[in-house]
Amino acid sequence: RHLQRRRAAAPPEQAFPPTHVELAALGERWRVFVAGGAGRLRLRQRDDRLLEVRGSGDFAQWRRLLLRWLITRAQESLAQALSQQARLHGFTYRSVSIRRQRTRWGSCSTRGAISLNLCLLFQKPAVLRYLLCHELSHTEHMNHSARFWRRVEQCEPQFRALNAELLRTGWSRVPRWVMENA
Repeated sequence: RHLQRRRAAAPPEQAFPPTHVELAALGERWRVFVAGGAGRLRLRQRDDRLLEVRGSGDFAQWRRLLLRWLITRAQESLAQALSQQARLHGFTYRSVSIRRQRTRWGSCSTRGAISLNLCLLFQKPAVLRYLLCHELSHTEHMNHSARFWRRVEQCEPQFRALNAELLRTGWSRVPRWVMENA
């Protein structure tokens, strides 16, 4: 059901490679400049939010290159955002990992290992903040009990609306090239 709902809410087809990558959660818009040339594909991240791609390759190679960059960006930014939310609201967790998951936005193990979906980068900042609070609350309550939801509400009072938004339209914000063959 989740996959069917996600496919129905998928964004329209886009030209590939994209002209830009919008990371709404971080308030970043990265331009993609295709410099071309011979040799293997390589990407250089410039300070002016420009991704400069040199070399030649097919769709799969381009996609892998951009996904590698996206995973690195997610590891830097989502881990930092999780740490900030934990400090702000008095949570502790053991570790964080970033994955490209098809059906989950995040998870938390009984040992406090939090996994976040790199597709959170494409969500609004408030939605990301809610999801981080949700997973951090699981470090104290490994269920969705009333106590769990009260803890989520302490950190994010608008959690109901943000949860509904994530479930209803979250996948439509993720570019198709990110989720193909996930």
